[in-house]
Amino acid sequence: VVGHPKAEGFWGSSGRVYVFELLNGDWNLRFLINPPDSGYAQSFGRAVVLRDNVLVIQKGNDNTVVGHSSALFIYTRSGLTWILKAKLVSRYWSGITPSH
Repeated sequence: VVGHPKAEGFWGSSGRVYVFELLNGDWNLRFLINPPDSGYAQSFGRAVVLRDNVLVIQKGNDNTVVGHSSALFIYTRSGLTWILKAKLVSRYWSGITPSH
């Protein structure tokens, strides 16, 4: 799995994720995941984590909510298809540091 947060898409550099599979010693592109709620410069694919049949993709700039935010998209694999199961959003306002 390779994230490309600056990949050009319909909305400009919104990002995308490439899913490869090793077959007979060669890596082959099997699936391409575009951001489900695109916007310009959103950095979809900024970080990716794959464990078994669960893929988590970070979008660094989610402007679908007010203020600065980041989002995680949870996908599960079903056969050769990756299905979006959830979106988690972390939000904080401009000029305010989030508490930890």
